[in-house]
Amino acid sequence: MLDSSAKFITKEFDEFNDKTVIKHRAKIAWRFGTVSTMGMENTFDLALSQLRRYNFEFQLRRVKTKESDLLVLDCSLTTLDDWYHARNGDLIFNCDQENYKFEFSETQTNVDHVGDKLFCFETGYYLLSQDDIKKICDSEILKIRLKGDSEYIEPDLGWCAQFKNYCQQFYNNSYDALAYQSTIAETPTKRGSATKSVARWPWVIGGLVVLFLIYIALSSKDDTTASVDTSSSSHSSQSLALVNSQSTENGSDTQSSPVSSSAPQISRGEQRQLLQAISDLRATRLGNVMEFARANNWTAVDQEVTAMTAEAQSAPVGDKNAAHIAYEEAMTDLKSDKAGDHLSDAIDAFTQAINADPADLRMRYEFGVLLIMAKHNGEAVRQLSYALVREPDDAAVWADTARATANDRATSISALRVAIWFSKNRDRATQGLLNDPKEMGNPFHSSEYEAVCASVLADISSIPIRPSSTKEASHIN
Repeated sequence: MLDSSAKFITKEFDEFNDKTVIKHRAKIAWRFGTVSTMGMENTFDLALSQLRRYNFEFQLRRVKTKESDLLVLDCSLTTLDDWYHARNGDLIFNCDQENYKFEFSETQTNVDHVGDKLFCFETGYYLLSQDDIKKICDSEILKIRLKGDSEYIEPDLGWCAQFKNYCQQFYNNSYDALAYQSTIAETPTKRGSATKSVARWPWVIGGLVVLFLIYIALSSKDDTTASVDTSSSSHSSQSLALVNSQSTENGSDTQSSPVSSSAPQISRGEQRQLLQAISDLRATRLGNVMEFARANNWTAVDQEVTAMTAEAQSAPVGDKNAAHIAYEEAMTDLKSDKAGDHLSDAIDAFTQAINADPADLRMRYEFGVLLIMAKHNGEAVRQLSYALVREPDDAAVWADTARATANDRATSISALRVAIWFSKNRDRATQGLLNDPKEMGNPFHSSEYEAVCASVLADISSIPIRPSSTKEASHIN
């Protein structure tokens, strides 16, 4: 007997076995890694066309009888070419730096072909408890590691926040109707184009303020107490102008040797994180967009972005009040007299804000900018990628992705080419490429990014003006 009264769960009662099964209505998936579609052309199942190198799909299930009350996290795992062997690993939830491990109980395995590609299927579950899911729901910062036989995967913080919201929905509907009421709102409908263009203004205004405050924060870290003149404000304006109109380069010279940087160097640990973040970025459909841009296949760029937009899932709306409070804390840290000393506090506050409300892409974008300036480029790429997956035609975010990945010349050039393609005004974009990277003495400057801009500018004629963009009379002498 099925009870469909609750918003996020279904209940089914088996009167012969006196058993109640409660399931979350939705499944939540984590996928990454590219799979070539060659050989899959005659596969008509849409779900199969979305397969990636690694595919995890989860669903919460509670089973109640007179003797027991069990909570199960069902997991279906599909991998390309080889077994992940989840049964030999574990699932780790890191809840505010406390680790909780769960073993995988395998129930079924299978091997099958999709077109000419071989996929391995593993099905099973992780046994949790009410206390376990409560720890996940209550965590300020949730991190997740999925470990197999010889490798492990760590979803980004944005996805972990979605998973926490997913657990809160289940806990509210299944255990305590008073719990997490403010954080379990349904996923909002996708914004229409009219709403999106109106909503862009707060992003631009807020971005200007944040860029200026971050500049002051990082400048105040210097021993020499240099006053901030209007050039910092000018830099912020130019950055956002570039954001609203970008340009890029042909991939032919992407093998050029690295350029030495005049900016503070990224640490080795940060460099490793950046390399991994770039690898993860290229393994998504955003990587396809960049490859098409590198090859000057702009029709394919638009087709891929259109498909991504149609498939994009808005992040669950979280606790907007908590997010606003954390955001204001970050602003307070950046406005303080010794903002440089509070930079890590501002980063922590931003992290709390985006975890509280993963759906607020404006805050995530501003956080990405802060991370770039603080030389945490790897995490910046992850945050910006999270926004791009949901709004892949955002020139601003593509531009800052190019800035964040400037140490990887090929990736940066490709991202900047995409930004130029989606820019609204080609002349302003070109002006931004000429002026933006050359301003010395600010945290945004790097020789790597200056070289990327120069390379893109030299080949800007290969990027046609998009029909939806505008071209004003040039003011460049």
